[in-house]
Amino acid sequence: MMCFTSTICLYPIEVPTNEGDAFAFVAVDIYSGFSFLAGVERNRGKRNVLKHIKLLIQQEEFKNKRAESFTLILHKYNELKEDMAE
Repeated sequence: MMCFTSTICLYPIEVPTNEGDAFAFVAVDIYSGFSFLAGVERNRGKRNVLKHIKLLIQQEEFKNKRAESFTLILHKYNELKEDMAE
């Protein structure tokens, strides 16, 4: 049975390092539990969140694992709504 929609949660996970905090941008399909690492950055600013959304949707593994369409959920990034519509 093919699922026609997925719900993907993207969030940065803060990782302390000797050189300061880093943020691993992780996306999880809440139905299948499959997770994707979009990348790691030194901050979780607007520009980096948008960058990792783009990197996520370009990943071949993401394209193969998700359903035909998907809903992206971002925690604490409501201000990006207009930027993502472009």
